[in-house]
Amino acid sequence: MFPKRLWATAGSMLAAGLAAACCWLPLLLLLLGAGAAAVGAVARTVEAFRPVFALLAVALLGAAFYGTYFRRRAGPDGGCSADAEVNDLLERYFVRIEVNVDRQKEAAAWFGGYAVTETCILDGEGSLIDRIVGFMEPGDFAARLRNLAEAR
Repeated sequence: MFPKRLWATAGSMLAAGLAAACCWLPLLLLLLGAGAAAVGAVARTVEAFRPVFALLAVALLGAAFYGTYFRRRAGPDGGCSADAEVNDLLERYFVRIEVNVDRQKEAAAWFGGYAVTETCILDGEGSLIDRIVGFMEPGDFAARLRNLAEAR
């Protein structure tokens, strides 16, 4: 299943393409050998729906923008996870340390950090036991934490 933002982005691209169909569809029909009268009729019909498709494209782009930049993802404690099980596992079995690779370059170099979201899981002596680069769904993250906690 695709994330909602991806649906909004793909839908806005499709709607924008349909809004511009009055320009590219007649040319495509001419290339395929349709007559001028048929092409003119199709162009007039598509032109009538152009404002609807343009409005739909703007609305879907707005939804994708909101989902990407403004939707709150933090949990109730302001942490990085919106999933209660992940927060519970982190509090019971792990110590959360956040490193900003732009401000704490030495710490980032020690962890081998990147300029993307990265989760390093260390044992009690500070040795790396697991590394997750990029986003992971909360359910998958909870399962990974559960396996690590049970292995301890």
